[in-house]
Amino acid sequence: WYQRRVREAVVSTQSTGASHTHQAGVLNHTNPACWALLGHIQYLGDDLKGARDNYERTLSYEAPAPNTHSIRLRLASIYLQLQQYQAAKNMFYWPVGILPAALLG
Repeated sequence: WYQRRVREAVVSTQSTGASHTHQAGVLNHTNPACWALLGHIQYLGDDLKGARDNYERTLSYEAPAPNTHSIRLRLASIYLQLQQYQAAKNMFYWPVGILPAALLG
């Protein structure tokens, strides 16, 4: 009983948080921090494709979002789970600035 109530509360909180974050993104759709936060909420709610889309959108802006390295690492993890191995490899290597020529081919 207790675990079920906790799960329901978490899902409700995530849904509310996602709704508020999405509304903030609509009001300021060029703010990468809004899209990153929405991606985090979706990732925690097991919506990998939604999280991927929002993380990719976050990284598409010229102004960097806070914690860009952690966003890239989480995006790489999502790519692995979705079996997009080349994209995962590229994303994992990006934060450390290593793209060996042998891996590019």
